[in-house]
Formats: sequence, C-alpha cells, structure tokens
Amino acid sequence: MADGGRDLLYALRNNFHLGAYQAALGEAQDLQHDDLGGAETVERDVFMYRAYIELGQPEVCLAEVTDDSELALQACKLLALVRSDPGEKEEVVAQVTEWLSDPAYSSNLMLCELCGEIYMATESYEEALKCCSSAGSLELLALAIQVALQIERPDVAKKMLDLMQQKDDDAPLTQLANAWVDISLGGDHIQEAQYIFQELGDRFNWTPKLLNGSAICNMTMGNFAKAEKEVLEALSKDPKNADTLANAITASLHLNKPTERYVTQLRGADPNHPVVRKLDALEEKFAKAAAAF
Repeated sequence: MADGGRDLLYALRNNFHLGAYQAALGEAQDLQHDDLGGAETVERDVFMYRAYIELGQPEVCLAEVTDDSELALQACKLLALVRSDPGEKEEVVAQVTEWLSDPAYSSNLMLCELCGEIYMATESYEEALKCCSSAGSLELLALAIQVALQIERPDVAKKMLDLMQQKDDDAPLTQLANAWVDISLGGDHIQEAQYIFQELGDRFNWTPKLLNGSAICNMTMGNFAKAEKEVLEALSKDPKNADTLANAITASLHLNKPTERYVTQLRGADPNHPVVRKLDALEEKFAKAAAAF
C-alpha cells in the first residue's frame, strides 16, 4: 500500500485472478522496486511467477528462484515443479508439510495460500483445506471454495463465500467465487453464474478463464452451440489451455462433431487432466470387455 495508501498491486492481482496472465506480467514489470515495500515486492514477484506457471512457462520460476529467495517465492518454485513434473509430488509435499509445521511459517497468509495450491495440485484436498483455516485473505477463501467444490461439499463452499462477501463483496475474485458456487448449486443459479461471467468479461477482459466459465453455464443450460463459440474464442486466445480443450470435447460430443483432434491436443497439454484420465479409464474398460469376445 505504498504511494499514499493506494493499492499498487490491485491491477496485477485482478488480472491474475481473472486469468489475464499476460496482462498480469505486464503489470508486474511496470511496478518498480522503488515504488513498493518489501512485502509488496515479494507479493508482486509471487503473482509474476504464478502467471508464468499458468502460461505454461514454469521454467522461468524454476530457473530464477533460489534457496536464498523469500520463502513464498520458494513455494512458487515448488508449485512450478509439481505442475511441470507430477513425479516430484512426494518430495514437494514433504517440504510443504515441514514448513507448515513451524508456527512462524504457518501464520504467513501468502505462504499458506501457495502451500494450499500445491496440496490442491497434488490432490491432497484435506491438507489444502487446512491451509485455508485462518480465512485470513480473499485468496485463501477462494482456494477453500475451490477445494470444497472439488470434494463435492457445496455447503462448505457456500460458508466460505459468505465470508468472502463480508470481507469484500465487490472484489472481482469474490464475484468469480460466487459464480463457481452458483454452478455447483445448479438450477436457477446457473443463469446467475452466467450473468457474473458476462459482467466480468464485459467490465474487464474476456479471458479464457471467463469464457470457459460462461461456456460451462451454457452447456449446463443446454446451449451447446453458444458454448462452442465461447470455447473457440478461448482457444483463439490460448490454444494450449487444458480446460478449454476439455470443454471443446464436451461441446463437440453434444453437437455430434469430431473430438479426436481436441483429445490429442489435451493429452499433449495436460496428460494428467481429469478428462484424459477418464478417457483412459473408459478405453481400458472397453479393451477388457472386447478381449472377452
């Protein structure tokens, strides 16, 4: 909050949360060390490296963060490592667990959020929720909502959303979390979620993240042709986005269109994506059934 109380990181944070990762990098590069306090500089660098990770460039973080870097940046490096090489899961989780066992570290909200992201990436959902227990920031509450929805606990997600709304109802991240919860609740809530994505996209920038959210709403409401247009627009912005490719497969299936190319691209973009794992499991079942004949 240097510069007379103005939040210099607002645009950076906002771009990251809404999925405008390239814009987030631009904001990070425009913020000079001289303008920021020490904690703000670390937070800027955390969002910068996370944007590189989301853009599929974890090697930037892996190359630049050292053992002498701030702990939050080392946590970024572990997130980059586990996202790029799932085989490192056990070693990464062991390091995170060791950090969080120290009360001095476990009270660091930014570190807790990053450790929660790492646990989420390694499907250690119970541990991820524990990282969010302080509910000390919008980011922690948003992560708690994502974890709760992943383990099919919309009741927990709704409680976390209530806390977010009490903290800052107008924050774009709160609005985004509201849409996630609405989708999980279904029914009339789906249309409400779609309105939120529309409002955020029109107000800020239609990122692949927002286009995918709107596409999911449209598919849930049976509007597959409209969803396909949004998915194709998202692909034009980021052709390697795994969630977009997964949504392209779903939309194409319902429109009786070929999916093979999207499946191939998804396997290349994220071999561990839930849709890839589901397809692999189905193919394995089919092979076993066919072998019986």
